[in-house]
Amino acid sequence: MRPGKPISPKTVPYMSLIDLGALSDFQLSGDESGLIQRVHALRKKLLRDFLPHEIRLCVGQGIGLAYLVPRALDILARDPWIETEYYPGDLLNACIEVERPFWDEHSEERDRIRGVLKLAAAAATPERRDIGRQERRDLEHGLKKFDVSTEPVAAPNGGPATGSGNSERTGGPPSVS
Repeated sequence: MRPGKPISPKTVPYMSLIDLGALSDFQLSGDESGLIQRVHALRKKLLRDFLPHEIRLCVGQGIGLAYLVPRALDILARDPWIETEYYPGDLLNACIEVERPFWDEHSEERDRIRGVLKLAAAAATPERRDIGRQERRDLEHGLKKFDVSTEPVAAPNGGPATGSGNSERTGGPPSVS
């Protein structure tokens, strides 16, 4: 991509992170972590070919947010509790954890995540046993961060989502504080 040349939204899906200037074309030395190796493998992939777990990975690392958050929100609008790799709502949580300056600069996407959070809250019924306490706390954090008012999110036992108890996520590795 030439510096200063505007990018048409219609061409973005046919570009890679390198093309968009969101990730440099770097060479691995051989002693990088698995995470770095996974991101490196995505650097030349066309955005239209990214799978949900690859979008979650890049969003979680703060890579290509202007291009990948809209894709993530498209997916989340269909299923806010999608489990892309680790636990139900992992893509939603990756978006929630994006730093505030991004959302301040992208008000349309901020409005969209508010809508997704409302959908997620409505779907987080006590009957949804796949949504554990930690996922419900993540949702509560997102609702608060984005100032979304909705009904309290109940835990599967009918109690509040916050409080003491097992803080490990269901169906995936334990959360690391």
